[in-house]
Amino acid sequence: MADQLWFYADSNKQQQGPLPFDEIQRLAASGVIQPSTLIWKEGMTDWTAASEVQGVFQNPVTQTTGPPIQIPEISGNPYEAPSSTNLMGASKGGIYPIPHVKKCSFSLFLGLFIPIFQYYWSFVCYHGWAQDWNRIRKSHSNLTSIPAVSEGLFLTNPICLLATALPLIQFLAMGVSIIIMPLIIFNICKVVNAMADASQQAN
Repeated sequence: MADQLWFYADSNKQQQGPLPFDEIQRLAASGVIQPSTLIWKEGMTDWTAASEVQGVFQNPVTQTTGPPIQIPEISGNPYEAPSSTNLMGASKGGIYPIPHVKKCSFSLFLGLFIPIFQYYWSFVCYHGWAQDWNRIRKSHSNLTSIPAVSEGLFLTNPICLLATALPLIQFLAMGVSIIIMPLIIFNICKVVNAMADASQQAN
């Protein structure tokens, strides 16, 4: 339980999270999360009052006065598209789930001076981005309207960059790269523009 990410509905009926369980416990101890506050994690069939989840409160709690919070607009799964017009899956002022991404390293700096690191980071930046985007798109059902990208296309360009180091096929690789690069830019712009359109619709 402790290593899973949780969501909760705040006093304004806005979805917050994802948060580790110890942060849920801290918010419960500080009074931000009340016994009637609805919380959820992946694997649960529906949102549940915090008082019903073992471990949220360190000591037994009693129901606070007043009716429990009713949140009809929040679906059973925070990753599903909400019933509101917000296609991006996060309410205004809420916290959007941050996906796992690769961290930069010192090798990125070395790529400015050492060719082998330039080749390495071309694979990370082109093919890695395509893989990450397609993975994130699959993980959030409200992003399926945004187009996926061809991972093979994004892999071809760094391969061509690597091939330019070989004298026999150097010019052929450069020619293929010149043709592929506009297609890559077109795919990236298509994703960015679709995200922008969805954001405008949400507002």
